[in-house]
Amino acid sequence: MKKTAKILSLILSLALLAGAFGVVAYADGTPTVTVGTAQASAGDTVAVTVSLSDCAKFSSYTIHVTYDSDYVTAVEAKKGIDVMLYMPNLSVNNKKEIAIVGGDVNNKTDNGVIATVYFKIADDFPGGVTEVPLKVTECKLTEYDGKNDVAFASQSVDGKIVISGAGGNVIWNGGEGESELTPGTLTDEQAAEYKNPITNEGVSGGEYYVNEEEKIAIPAADVEAGVKNDPDSFKVVESDKPEVPEVITPAESSSGGDGAGEGGKLNWLLIGCVAGGVVIVAAGAIAVAGIIKKKKNAQAE
Repeated sequence: MKKTAKILSLILSLALLAGAFGVVAYADGTPTVTVGTAQASAGDTVAVTVSLSDCAKFSSYTIHVTYDSDYVTAVEAKKGIDVMLYMPNLSVNNKKEIAIVGGDVNNKTDNGVIATVYFKIADDFPGGVTEVPLKVTECKLTEYDGKNDVAFASQSVDGKIVISGAGGNVIWNGGEGESELTPGTLTDEQAAEYKNPITNEGVSGGEYYVNEEEKIAIPAADVEAGVKNDPDSFKVVESDKPEVPEVITPAESSSGGDGAGEGGKLNWLLIGCVAGGVVIVAAGAIAVAGIIKKKKNAQAE
């Protein structure tokens, strides 16, 4: 009975932890949640870790991370430290905010990666170098004291995604007209045939935007910075975007009959719950029910 009450206490704590808590600075040695950093280019999917350190023990955690970019989307959040209940939510209140919520019926003593979040970079990233801050807006850890899950002092460290690249070919508007440049790598032997038209000097092996016919090569970093800061000299080659096929929902499909229609309504209801953050409580309730059922079956045997 006590175990069941503790499980219920845990899930109630996880639900309450979804509320807002400010991030406060603490001294060294304080349990710390750190969001990592990743380098990315257009079209990439990159992994960012959310890690825990300097923590003697915990029973649950609630971490919210926001990212404000039209070119970045969170697509998955895999569990790290093994806990009984793990409930990530990739969009809180339809915002670009990730909620990572988890916990256990017993205090955990593990430190390390709590979750690994995967972000997709848009294929149409316009170029240049862009830093997307990954800001921790909520960070709360609790410890089970024998009766309740009690919050204790913790701190957080923000992360970021650095997106670079021009996203494709670039037009350089030189003194003698426009030249189309393609990103590529030159060996020292290949570079001997090229010249940087901006400095009018030779180049060595490395990453460049090149025009093979004109034998010109501009360092990739200069081109990427120019696309962002000097639009009169550099611009990305525009390409036609492929048409997006029409998506037919189960309710609109002609196959499946009434059952398919009801299934479609259920799917959209679940999607709505996820988008609104209700999944945190719902998933916890399902997990608790499963745990209690297993314990009853074990006792019956």
